Order: sequence, then C-alpha cells, then structure tokens
Amino acid sequence: MLRPSVGELLCGIRAGLETSVLPVVTQEGPMRQLRAAIQLLQRLELSWDRLPTYLAEDNDDIRSVLNQICTSTVKIAGSSTGQWNELKQRYASQKAGEADPAAKIRDPFTSSLASINMSLQQLLGDVDVFLRDEDNVSAEARTESLALLDALYPRMVDRELTAWGTQDKCND
Repeated sequence: MLRPSVGELLCGIRAGLETSVLPVVTQEGPMRQLRAAIQLLQRLELSWDRLPTYLAEDNDDIRSVLNQICTSTVKIAGSSTGQWNELKQRYASQKAGEADPAAKIRDPFTSSLASINMSLQQLLGDVDVFLRDEDNVSAEARTESLALLDALYPRMVDRELTAWGTQDKCND
C-alpha cells in the first residue's frame, strides 16, 4: 500500500486549509468558496476508495431485481408482448461494460463497473415505466414487480449516500 494514502493526503490538505488558510481569508466571496472546497475535500476524503464497491453492489442488486422480474410469469397484455420481450432481451444480453472515456474514470475496472451501472439503471428505468403502465401488465403482476422495484430504490439511495461519504464524519 502506498503511504500516505489518498484519504490521508486529502485529510492533510483539508486540515491545512481549515487551520492555516481559512482564518486569514477575510473577503466573504473567497471565504465561501474556500469553505465549499473544504467540504468537498472532506467528502472526497471519506469516499475516494468506495466507488468500486458501491458500483459492484449496486450492479448486483439491480441485476437480482431485474432477474426476479424478467424470469417471473408476468402477464403481459397482447399488444405489449413485443416491448416486454425487447426489455427481457436487453436484460439477458447485459455483459461487461467497456470503459467510458467521458466518465473520466481512469481505472479500467471501475470504469467498466460504471458503464455497466449506467446500462442497468437505464434498463431499470425502462422496465419501471413499462410495469407502471396499466395497459401493459396485469394488476397482480404489476403489484408484485413494483414491490420489488420500490424496495430496490431506497437501497440504491443508501448505497450512493454511503459511497459519497455523506453519512460519515472525518477523524482528524
């Protein structure tokens, strides 16, 4: 392991700005910008190494829910069968993502996880819209499937908040 770690470096920079620079800044505009930068450094300090785990757990959870929905015997209205089959095919064809240069994630593994996550979230949104349309699915199937989705969304939010370090405090 490299020492100091990225988190330790960020902690040192943040602490230096708080104790040495912030007390001497007197103009309100620069002071607000400095406080915002300090808060951002604190969030980065708490979250810099969480992205791969967050993405892997999110991807696994989304796949699990989509698998339950796509493999269940969802009663589809006749005119919607083609659309449902296309969504199921998109789920079945999910594979390893390719690094996305636009995401500005340099690590190929993490970039791949991020690419998969974006694809799964898009599919999840499309499945959600399909299932909420009363003309597409029987009431029983809609209730069961939407219960799975409605339980998934808070888990996704909790993971994201943890990954971004919004629920932690720094230990100086």
